Amino acid sequence: MIDFLIKSTICLTVFLGFYHLVLEREKIHQFNRFYLLGSIIISLIIPFVTYQIITEIPVYVDAEMEFYPTIIQTEKVVEPIDYFKIISWSLYGLITLLFAIRFGKNAWKLISKTISNPKVKYKNANLILIDEKTLPHTFLNFIYINFEDYNNRNIEDELYTHELVHVTQKHTLDILFIEFLKVIFWFNPIFIFYKKAIQLNHEFLADEEIVKTYNNVPFYQNLLLQKEIGTQTIYLASNLNYLVTKKRLIMMTKSTSQNTAVLKKIAIAPIFAVLVSFLCIETVAQEKIITKQEKTDKPSSEKTINLQAVKTDEPSSEKINIKTVDTIKKVKPLEKVTIKGEEYQKIGDHYFNEKGTTDSTGTTKEKNGYITINDETHFYVTNDDGTIEYFDRWGYRVNAKGEKLNPNPSLTIQQVEKTDKAQDPLTVKSLDDFDIGTKQSGYIYLSNDTHTGTYFFIKNENGEVEYYNRWGNRVNENGEKLTQPEEKK
Repeated sequence: MIDFLIKSTICLTVFLGFYHLVLEREKIHQFNRFYLLGSIIISLIIPFVTYQIITEIPVYVDAEMEFYPTIIQTEKVVEPIDYFKIISWSLYGLITLLFAIRFGKNAWKLISKTISNPKVKYKNANLILIDEKTLPHTFLNFIYINFEDYNNRNIEDELYTHELVHVTQKHTLDILFIEFLKVIFWFNPIFIFYKKAIQLNHEFLADEEIVKTYNNVPFYQNLLLQKEIGTQTIYLASNLNYLVTKKRLIMMTKSTSQNTAVLKKIAIAPIFAVLVSFLCIETVAQEKIITKQEKTDKPSSEKTINLQAVKTDEPSSEKINIKTVDTIKKVKPLEKVTIKGEEYQKIGDHYFNEKGTTDSTGTTKEKNGYITINDETHFYVTNDDGTIEYFDRWGYRVNAKGEKLNPNPSLTIQQVEKTDKAQDPLTVKSLDDFDIGTKQSGYIYLSNDTHTGTYFFIKNENGEVEYYNRWGNRVNENGEKLTQPEEKK
């Protein structure tokens, strides 16, 4: 709301300033009328128009740098009651209501005069003969004049013609439009100045028609000066004596060349272009990731050690991968959900807590998945004999308390690689190319034209093999993330 008010006020001020400095002094009144009305409408539209220019900023990263998806934690936040906002809107509504009542009251005064007083048809208007002493003034297609002056023929033809111009050109609609905006934006004084400019331009238009019709400028000027003294201005009406100033009298004798008029009209274009570029165009910075890859013949010189290769009866702290792999690293808290009164964290389609991973119903515990130990996310694997092995986020073996197991001095990672050559390297171009045999779960390294990285495989109860990336998302045999309809439940 504040942004709208600031932008619209800037536009209104610039357009009105251009009018007073450049256009008002020229005899292009019909153009000025639509300029004033159009500038108001455009000023109210510009704040809602936005053009974005995207600027790409190159970000150079190493090929081994991992990018992790943002996991948004959704939770109910109870916002405090903003009493200042409530009071401000209430006060605005009250004042707006008062101005609306005032607007309706003044409109009803003119309508009631129209209903309760005699009417006389005069060309394309209706003369309303009223008892009060007043100068001719116009509202819609009604011209209000004093009954006695009408009967005594005290109203000059120039005055009738003047008011007929207001009727024919429907100047009342302009006044009603600006008055409506004054009711809504009563706190913005710029609309007061717009109303003065619009009404004065209406008088320029009427005066111009009188000069063309009667061609007696001195007589008409003296007539206006005589009628101006001691008269009352009628709200919402076009008044004969509105701002009979030096500016209005000079305008009757002034002329504007066609070239000057065209140049000043064209000058609006750069003003509009500057406002649009300043208020509507936003430059949005967008990062473009550029990976620095080493020139090697092989996709990766690092090997992933099979999970079964490090399984021993003694505790060990061997790493699942020679390269430290943070399989579940996250930059924001995981999403928390409640199932059957218990709180779970969510990674992909996996729901887990300190008891292990369950399905979306919270009834069936999965044999392999994530588990929370000491408020940290770990991964567990159930072996064929029912024993459970736990691994931390970096692939180190831990116990049920999350403590890293002591290394087995008789078996090092290098020895495991050497003794398990038959099962290692585990690097494939397609996940379907790997034969897991009797294994229920483990890690595999995929390297093809589009995907390179470590994946986890699990054989489900139906004997089918499911593959997951390091963020817990289900993938197909090419390492591509499956959409919800493609996943097998």
